[in-house]
Amino acid sequence: MEYMTTVQASTYLGISPTRIAKLIRDGRLKAEKAGNTWLILKTDVEEFSRVPRPEGWKKGKPRKGE
Repeated sequence: MEYMTTVQASTYLGISPTRIAKLIRDGRLKAEKAGNTWLILKTDVEEFSRVPRPEGWKKGKPRKGE
């Protein structure tokens, strides 16, 4: 099994590490805590990336004022 950190998952998904942490807290992304680090199965991140997003959702960090 291959794991990703929140930073690696955020890079893969094009969202911030803070957003990844919120997805974990909300139970929308499964993860395991190892010490002070969240570890997410790579297959779970890949599966999450295939979930359809609402209309208007943009990949990447939002620009100031959006």
